[in-house]
Amino acid sequence: LKRSGRKREEYFLETKLGPTLYENDHAIDDTLKRLQVDYIDLMILHHPVNNYGYAYKMLEKAYREGKLRAIGLSKFPVEKIEEILEQCEVRPMVMQAECHPYYPAEQVKPFLDENGIVLQSWFPLGHGTRICLGTRCFGRWLTSTKSRRPRSSCGGICRWDWERFRAAGLRNI
Repeated sequence: LKRSGRKREEYFLETKLGPTLYENDHAIDDTLKRLQVDYIDLMILHHPVNNYGYAYKMLEKAYREGKLRAIGLSKFPVEKIEEILEQCEVRPMVMQAECHPYYPAEQVKPFLDENGIVLQSWFPLGHGTRICLGTRCFGRWLTSTKSRRPRSSCGGICRWDWERFRAAGLRNI
């Protein structure tokens, strides 16, 4: 990031806090040091395992201190999100879940909408498998209305993600 020559405010930096760090009080500061940045735009908890409640409190503290601009969850089922919502001071802004045309996150999406939490798709291209990328089954998403040229399956899936969620994370680094 430093070698790119870009100013910090010119890019969006997202990372996860892994379960092995859920009780490490220095984990967020260590991540900031490792990435050589003053703040992270979005940090999410990777899984609802171990002491994720404690880890969420760490995210809240770092958010209040300006070290994180937004906080979120990943792979949390609705009942675990409800548990976080009952205990938190800062509501999660993002919930990352697997979502693509063959796995549309139908169980969690309405709940997130009701609670003002943005759904971010992981594996929005369906794991990059032939099932999603090698088929032309996405109807109107595959034909451009301007040129009538067929789009790639990948383009069709991205269009599906965009129209449905507006927050498809195409790559985590």
